[in-house]
Amino acid sequence: MPPLAFAATVLATAAEAAPMPVTVRLPETPLEPGVSHRLHVDIDVAEGWSATTAGIPGIFIQLDVPSSARLEGKILESRRALARNEFLIAPFERLVEPGPTEIAFTLDRTPDAAERFGVNVVGYLRDPDGRAHFIRHRFELPLAPGAEGVGVDPKKTSWGGERGGLQVGDRADDFSLPRADGTRIALRDYRDRKHVIVTTYRAHW
Repeated sequence: MPPLAFAATVLATAAEAAPMPVTVRLPETPLEPGVSHRLHVDIDVAEGWSATTAGIPGIFIQLDVPSSARLEGKILESRRALARNEFLIAPFERLVEPGPTEIAFTLDRTPDAAERFGVNVVGYLRDPDGRAHFIRHRFELPLAPGAEGVGVDPKKTSWGGERGGLQVGDRADDFSLPRADGTRIALRDYRDRKHVIVTTYRAHW
């Protein structure tokens, strides 16, 4: 697949990203260590929009997991297993259909009050006029019974053509990306020490 050049328009509120409404929540049951729990993600697609005809896998979830929690499920590591899963690193990334999705996790200890799940819901959708769009909802979800995800930094993007972005082989400027726990990952911490590949393909965190 050739690199996609994105032209982003930041939306002021999650409500404006109406083509793909999303809610993220935890049930009201106590969050006890050593017990299996469920994180609920509900995804809707607006009438006239399609999550299956934009030319690439439709909707997927990415999870940034706090240190007290552990996702249930086998971690995919081999290239063959990743290829069968659209190169999504399960269980931290997974393709989903519109509707409700449950994500199982276990707590290794009682979580700190500041701990959060980071949840990205990413959709490649086609609108009623046939134009393709990339839509991302990002949520921070406190580890507390009945907690609801707080939407941050919603984006809606359309693509097509060369738009002067970073190209394959370019040396990227230093940048940093936030994690859900408030810390940041900086490119300068790895430059000249490890080979770092910057890709726009599913790199929406």
